[in-house]
Amino acid sequence: MSGNRILWKLTRAKGFTLVEILVVLIIVSVMSGVVVTSLPSSFQNGEFDEEGLRLKTVIELVREESLTRASEYGLDTDKDNYSFFVYNEIEQIWEQLKTKPYAEHKLSEGILLRTSIEDNELILTDDEEDESSVPNAPRILLLSSGEMTPFEITISQGRDQTRTLVSDGYGELAWQDELDEKRERKSSSRR
Repeated sequence: MSGNRILWKLTRAKGFTLVEILVVLIIVSVMSGVVVTSLPSSFQNGEFDEEGLRLKTVIELVREESLTRASEYGLDTDKDNYSFFVYNEIEQIWEQLKTKPYAEHKLSEGILLRTSIEDNELILTDDEEDESSVPNAPRILLLSSGEMTPFEITISQGRDQTRTLVSDGYGELAWQDELDEKRERKSSSRR
């Protein structure tokens, strides 16, 4: 008798139908789409943040590499890519690095670089043949002494997203907005 009662309860138990589950999934999908499109742009700039972080990280890696290997390295930027070089002392030429993560990197679509070296904006032209310079010499040097060419590299996407990576030539790399915040905190704590 108790076996029939259990069988009767199992056949009477109700669940959700496949159609009901699909309707709920569609509603959840539509609602999440509405939420994502209404998020502020600061949550949607993943590629921009990723490219900025990659640039800073790879420059720091190359700087460490120059210290540990006692070799001179260089960085050359263009409006939508950047490359790293190592100086071959035997042949006295700059050789472009081909291994990851140092190989030439093309930025994601719509992300651009602007480079200033020692407070002078770098103007890129096709006819940069200078008889007195070393062939293929990069504009930013990362020396085995730990020093590097002072620079500012601004990475931008559109008009409203920009960030500037700054090097004074001796200290650590830093984002300009983070340096400004530190200065502001220091000045407010002194008051």
